[in-house]
Amino acid sequence: MIFVIVPALYHLLYYEKNYKIKIAFLGPIGVCIASALKYFAIIYRQKAIKDSFNELATDWNRINSDLEWKLMMKNIEKGNKVTVYFAIFMFGGGISHQAAAPFLPGTPLSLLRNTTDKPLVFPTSMYDHIYDTQRTWIYVVTYVNHILMGAIVCIMTVGTCNLGAIFVTHLCGQIQIMISRVESLVIINNDKAVEDDSFHKRMSEIIILHNRVIDLSQNIQMILNEVCFIEILASTIIICLDEYYCMMVWRYNEMFGFAIYMTLLIAFISSVGIFCYIGELLKEQCNTIGQSIYMVNWYLLPSKYARDFVFIIAMTQHPGKITPGGLVELSCNGFTSVLKTSVAYFNLIRMVEI
Repeated sequence: MIFVIVPALYHLLYYEKNYKIKIAFLGPIGVCIASALKYFAIIYRQKAIKDSFNELATDWNRINSDLEWKLMMKNIEKGNKVTVYFAIFMFGGGISHQAAAPFLPGTPLSLLRNTTDKPLVFPTSMYDHIYDTQRTWIYVVTYVNHILMGAIVCIMTVGTCNLGAIFVTHLCGQIQIMISRVESLVIINNDKAVEDDSFHKRMSEIIILHNRVIDLSQNIQMILNEVCFIEILASTIIICLDEYYCMMVWRYNEMFGFAIYMTLLIAFISSVGIFCYIGELLKEQCNTIGQSIYMVNWYLLPSKYARDFVFIIAMTQHPGKITPGGLVELSCNGFTSVLKTSVAYFNLIRMVEI
């Protein structure tokens, strides 16, 4: 990553003077920098991530019925499907861009080409006084390294999305288990429930599970705070640049290049969409606890037992939220705000070009 990012930044900031070429390089370089920052953010939170995974393992060991197992698996499969679909777009667009974009006429990178130079995805002018990147074997090594850099970017992007999906879908499964336990506790015949000596024990298990849900929700917010902040900030700029690249290749009638950049655009929009969906799902599921408890037949229980549910409902009045950097709340409204901002920047670039 250093081998690619450092010379690319040098070329962008000090070497290149043409603003169109700067814009052509800003997208790929910005994606690499964002991936590097997310990598460091994950390392910074590695202890919290490890502890959270230990808590996840404990929750799986606490499952004591087939119904609870099915509820957990249903949510986990949902998160896996989202990750697989996102990975297809991300790797399909990312690897093909790194491999083919330098050779496609009409793409932003083709602005750098001349009749003699062999094209590369990232500039290497910083190394010109050390070795010649146009020599065949050096060029091949550099070209392959740039493709590997694209693979690393895709792995980091998909990995961070999958990390959030794992935590939130697990949390959703735990919330559904808690709701099912409350329903089974209330559905029991009123007399039997009162006479059953295990009522308070079962109620205490529900409260303990709710406390674990709250703790996990807070851990998710802490773990994803830096990653989501980088993702939202970078994606706003990268989506804007990708829209500009799509416009350029469309202007030159390069359908293959347009397909590559359109796939990347879908991938980056999906990346923001997944994080916003995760934030919306976290908030929604926390609200669901109070709504579901209120909708069960709690009034069938004597008042001294029904009062126990009041405290749980009160705790759900402040649902968990993910607000990276305090900029925007990860939700459907936050997703539309990111898209509106990227389109506004895109129109600004078009005005500057004109």
